[in-house]
Amino acid sequence: MKRFFETNAAKWKSPYGKLHVYIVVPEVVRRYVAEYHDVIRERPALMSVQRPEWMHVTVQLIEAHVADLAPQNLTALKEALHGSLADLAPFDLTMRPPVMGVHGVTLRTAYQVPEFTELVNRTRSAVDLVLGADALHPNGARQRPHASLGYGLTDGDSDPILGAVNALNADRDPVTFTVDQVALLAVDQDPEEGIYTWKVLDTIDLTAPAP
Repeated sequence: MKRFFETNAAKWKSPYGKLHVYIVVPEVVRRYVAEYHDVIRERPALMSVQRPEWMHVTVQLIEAHVADLAPQNLTALKEALHGSLADLAPFDLTMRPPVMGVHGVTLRTAYQVPEFTELVNRTRSAVDLVLGADALHPNGARQRPHASLGYGLTDGDSDPILGAVNALNADRDPVTFTVDQVALLAVDQDPEEGIYTWKVLDTIDLTAPAP
């Protein structure tokens, strides 16, 4: 296990109010991960627990903080996101049981999801339109959708957590949920506790009829 908050993506100029577009995971996912969170809590010095109510799938990290934006620019960003995303149809994500990585434990889809890729691309276009290309963190659309259960707090031996996660995975089916809304958020990070929390700035419903 390596400390997540030493990675480039986690080194923010300010820990408060960084703009993101997230899919906030629903209750079915929160229930699904409860036993895994119990396992992670047994090693509090090694890993944090991203509490269920704050679990999310990142659509786009935006290289800007809400405090940096003039009110009219924030309004323009909201309008651009609505204009770009509202005519997308809801879609399903199926997450496989959690896996241990170098920096934490995550749920992840088995493959790239075309509907998610389209969501990311349209989100990036909206951000570029208002804030410019410099505001686009280069996560792009090649990533598979994922949601973190917790983050590495320090370098250390994660084999006990890995063994417990694998034991839970032995008889665990994937979990599926419907994405019908995304949120523009001002996200705070707490590197010491190892969590992300946020304030909702706007929500965008995906309202097009399913094909």
